[in-house]
Amino acid sequence: MVSIYGLFLDDKRTPQPDKSDLADILSRWRNRDAEVDRARTDQSFLVPKSEIADNYYDLSINRYKEVVYEAVEYDPPKVILERLAGLEEEIANGRAELGGAVGMNRVPRDWTMKPLGDVATLQRGFDLPVQDRHEGPVKIFAANGPIGTHNVHKVRGP
Repeated sequence: MVSIYGLFLDDKRTPQPDKSDLADILSRWRNRDAEVDRARTDQSFLVPKSEIADNYYDLSINRYKEVVYEAVEYDPPKVILERLAGLEEEIANGRAELGGAVGMNRVPRDWTMKPLGDVATLQRGFDLPVQDRHEGPVKIFAANGPIGTHNVHKVRGP
């Protein structure tokens, strides 16, 4: 979560007093003469009024703050791909082990493995707004699970 002035920046604006920087801001404002030499890479710094005026009073922090970029070295792509292949193998082995433990690998020998789309038609359901629903025995499902009931089927099963 992101916070500013001791409040989370979500829709609730939950107070987070231990994350507040207001005390630091007040302290620095009261002693602002001591702040003159702070670098523009620091959390706070002073900007001359003339510079702000030259920027048409644009108070965007990015206009004045100096950003120092740190060089990051990465492994060569070949090394990353080798590591990724090892992780994929580890995941596949774990899935096979877990699948065997819960009986998922017990497919009858005379069955043929096929993509689901080859044996079933997948399609989006029907819209049924709340105001059009009539409580009944037919369960209504959305992407996140059951969301209500209705009194009639939209389609008949096989």
